[in-house]
Amino acid sequence: SSSSSSSSSSTTSSSSSSWADGIFPFNFFQEFTRRVESTIRQSADNDHDPPPATPLLPPPPPPPPPPPSAQRLFVRSACFARGGFVYGPSPSHDYGDNDLRMLLLCRAALKIPEHVLFPSQSSSSTSLLPPAKQHLLHEPVVIMLNDFHAAPIALLLRFGDRGDDECASVPRGSQALSQLSPTLALLMHNAAHRGSFHIARMESWGIRDVRGAIMAMTRMEEEEKQERGEQQSEQQNPLPSSSSPPVAPPRRLQWLLGAASLSDAMFTVSPTYAKEVTTNDPSLLQGRNNLVGIVNGISPTVWNPSQDTALHMHGGEYDISSVDEGKQRHKASIWHDLFVAPSSSPPPLFAFVGRLDVQKGVDVLVDVINDLLDAEMASCDDPHHIMPHDVPSFAVVVLGTGDASIAASLRRLVSRSRKSRWIHVAFRDEFDESLARRLYAAADFTLVPSRWEPCGIVQMLAMRYGSLPVVANTGGLVDTVPRNVGIFCRAPSLGEHFFTYLSSGGGCEGYRYRAYASSTSSWFDGVFGGSPSVRRGDASSLWLSMRTALAMDERELRDRRQRAMTTDVSWDYSAAAWESHLAKTASSAASSAGVVAGVRGT
Repeated sequence: SSSSSSSSSSTTSSSSSSWADGIFPFNFFQEFTRRVESTIRQSADNDHDPPPATPLLPPPPPPPPPPPSAQRLFVRSACFARGGFVYGPSPSHDYGDNDLRMLLLCRAALKIPEHVLFPSQSSSSTSLLPPAKQHLLHEPVVIMLNDFHAAPIALLLRFGDRGDDECASVPRGSQALSQLSPTLALLMHNAAHRGSFHIARMESWGIRDVRGAIMAMTRMEEEEKQERGEQQSEQQNPLPSSSSPPVAPPRRLQWLLGAASLSDAMFTVSPTYAKEVTTNDPSLLQGRNNLVGIVNGISPTVWNPSQDTALHMHGGEYDISSVDEGKQRHKASIWHDLFVAPSSSPPPLFAFVGRLDVQKGVDVLVDVINDLLDAEMASCDDPHHIMPHDVPSFAVVVLGTGDASIAASLRRLVSRSRKSRWIHVAFRDEFDESLARRLYAAADFTLVPSRWEPCGIVQMLAMRYGSLPVVANTGGLVDTVPRNVGIFCRAPSLGEHFFTYLSSGGGCEGYRYRAYASSTSSWFDGVFGGSPSVRRGDASSLWLSMRTALAMDERELRDRRQRAMTTDVSWDYSAAAWESHLAKTASSAASSAGVVAGVRGT
């Protein structure tokens, strides 16, 4: 927009010299920022559906000082400081220039070697590395690319950056970085999100070898080839040379695919998810079997019910010795704040905390409760009638934002549940960390019915507060929840890996998946779009797991809670695993130590 365009250049010129609190002089970045943001403004002006004008956010507070062994550089730009959500004005709509916003981050990272290798010839005379660390130039360099946001670094390094040609006398950007012979490591937090952009956007990316980049970012499935009339053998129709233009190029390019094809090492966030991607998504890994999974962790100090200030005013802190009494106090507090009907003895409480997204399976939870409410209302009008199959009374709280249609279905569910004597539902369409902490403290069970889950954090937080996870049998949930703590559910889609994100524009058209049918002991493929048979199987499986949880006696609940609260979910093991694997990655250059640079978007 014109308003943000005018603010863009002023923000850049006034703030570029003070970035990173003087750790790294960014004067050299002024001209580059002007050039890239000029492209962003032109793109917004020419876009048929430009993002709405939104006021710039105030500058963020300065980050905490980094540890002595690491330097953190922050890229500040007007194109990052927008209202609304991170990627668009709403969760279901992207900004039209997201690709250029991410390219700005990546090109900033590519500029760093100019100051490492050529400080006297660049626009500033100060080297990023002090004399005491100059020896690092002779150590192997590992660049960690986080998801598709950082994928352009791999593409620009491999296929060239036209922007570097403007200053041919001094190695710039990707040219300078190439002289360090970096090892590229790709970390995929969620392989379903590929960074899919229309091929028409590629002209503004500045990649020199367009043909090579297109080939790296496309891996057509057989059915896609048939749709485009390209079903021929490679012998009959060999690929053109890298210098010739592609024939009938695909409409969309996937950044993550390009980074995967160019990376020397690949990581993801749990061992089970690594196996799922390797087994179910061979096109992404291109036949390689070197995907390493390392689980995430949390801070046991930050997430500690005995020291949590968010609990202080709502039932008080508790520890493993007083978890049963503490949960009763917090459940009474949550009931008073979120539910309409009074109760002196609240029923068992399930909590769902997370994004309202098809991945997270919250729509399946809606199906479960709707089925139970239908059964209750259709059974009989006798006020003393017991629910079908002796369904016990329980309550559910959902806290999260995301898909508008899922949020609407939850609001309808809350309205329906007010007529029920057995099932109570509350919904908060927001994310409030203080309320989330209270829910973990109050809930007997935390629901994580994800269709796929690379790692997940909610289940770890829940265990710290003695809330037993009811989880799908998938990904990082398998690796982080002990079997004698959580309750696992299996279903036609819950607990199996949905591996392809089908995107058009910014929205989601569906997820192609490979699922296991336990009834026939066979695998089947499909596209998730709300198939009645699949959804019915999901709802039945989740309800069976919830029934299993509700049937636990006090002794079993107490034992599981204590095991949950003593489960090690810290970063200790994972940090050691990262150090080991990065040392192995760096050892390809005959050294076990090196410079590790991580590039990550918001």
